[in-house]
Amino acid sequence: MFSLNINLSGLKCNACVKLVKSKVGKIDGIKSVDVNLSGETCIISERLVTKDEIKHALSETDFGII
Repeated sequence: MFSLNINLSGLKCNACVKLVKSKVGKIDGIKSVDVNLSGETCIISERLVTKDEIKHALSETDFGII
């Protein structure tokens, strides 16, 4: 298992958190996504997931990696 900790910008409400979890959770190999409103995000995966994959998953949203 792999763990990736990142900070996201643009989160304003619980709907934002839910959307991030949904979008990032669709990446192949992702087991869990834990996000809080401050942007702190922990991703657990079966394989090494890159920040570029996360950026791509969030590309149609207002959220970004800080």
